[in-house]
Amino acid sequence: MKNISSFRSHLINTSIICFIISMALTGCTKNNNSESHSEQASSVSDTHAQDAMLEFTQLSNEKVQALASSLKQALMSAMQTGGPQAAVNTCNMQANEITTQLNLNSRLQIKRTSLKYRNPNNQPDAWERSILQQFEQQAADGVAIQQLVHTDKVTLDGQDHFRYMRAIPIQAPCLICHGTEQQIPNSVHEVLTQHYPNDQAKGYAVGDI
Repeated sequence: MKNISSFRSHLINTSIICFIISMALTGCTKNNNSESHSEQASSVSDTHAQDAMLEFTQLSNEKVQALASSLKQALMSAMQTGGPQAAVNTCNMQANEITTQLNLNSRLQIKRTSLKYRNPNNQPDAWERSILQQFEQQAADGVAIQQLVHTDKVTLDGQDHFRYMRAIPIQAPCLICHGTEQQIPNSVHEVLTQHYPNDQAKGYAVGDI
């Protein structure tokens, strides 16, 4: 028997998408002295775990596509009507609202995070930070950022949890808000300072995670 519950999914800041989906699995727990029965129960449990991982991955991909599409549409609309300053305001006010709406009544809960986060509410937890650091090292070793995907199973509060993280590269338009001090216009600096006085999400280059 498989019991899937309390999915949690996290989305990384503008540069990385991370999902954390919690999945509780209930397998055959009846003990039996027969070795063949024990092996059979283990095989069933492994099959359930594999099925759960496949469902987890599929739902994660669907969720990130939905969120990425919604955020992109909101940002493009803001850029067209009010320029980069409006886009910053959109990130500040609408991004969380869009995320909350997608999370409503859903087993998948999305959050954005990054090693260099902008909103302190999006800072990574210990597991996320560890995987992000692994991604940075893999990228430095030449691994394509599009290939940086990590799925893990951890135990929290006595339950098994699947966690999933995917990296995406910084693109040129991102530098207006996430580039060097010279690349970010003064007007955008002012808005960023107003909303994020402890902003860390600057200094990126094209292709960075």
